[in-house]
Amino acid sequence: MTNHFDAMGQTEHTSDSALTGFEGGNVLGGIAETLELLEFHQIRQRLAEYTRTVIGREAALSLTPSRDLLEIASRQQETTEARQFLDQGGSLEFGPDIDLREYVHRAILGGLLRGEELNHFQDLVKAARAARAGLSRHEELPLLSSVAENLPDLRDLGQAIFSAIGPGGEVLDDASLALNQLRLESRSAYHSLNQVMDRSLRRFQRQ
Repeated sequence: MTNHFDAMGQTEHTSDSALTGFEGGNVLGGIAETLELLEFHQIRQRLAEYTRTVIGREAALSLTPSRDLLEIASRQQETTEARQFLDQGGSLEFGPDIDLREYVHRAILGGLLRGEELNHFQDLVKAARAARAGLSRHEELPLLSSVAENLPDLRDLGQAIFSAIGPGGEVLDDASLALNQLRLESRSAYHSLNQVMDRSLRRFQRQ
């Protein structure tokens, strides 16, 4: 809150947000005009070109300046650590470059996912495990290490998909005991039918 005197000597109160153009972290008023003059939208676009995922691009394109000093310091420290990580030869995997949110929503609602869709999740799990392992080894990068600690360990999910779904999205025999038994019975019946047809053909040829 900022105090100033009007022409009658009365004290008026003006909020800091009115002076800065920020309210609740949103860009308003003169700040928006300043960002337009600085072509901030082009900066966001350039940043988005370096992202590797759909959600990453959305986050880059929606970035706005912050007036929170702690947030600013945290972002700058995170950027410094990221540069240091890359300078040391570090790299990250990001998984498939597709939007998986529709699949997640469908699964939450009890819908079915196709084999190739499940394989996308397996790729994401692999990428998360690799990122977690790569970042957690760098204790000198506390912010990036904390990001790694917050990545869930989904190896059981990845293994379950790997055991049930083939590379081409086909459902494997070991997806379940019931399916395995049914397919064994189906192959046995198919083999028996082939034998019967073969014997009948030979008998017909001898006539």
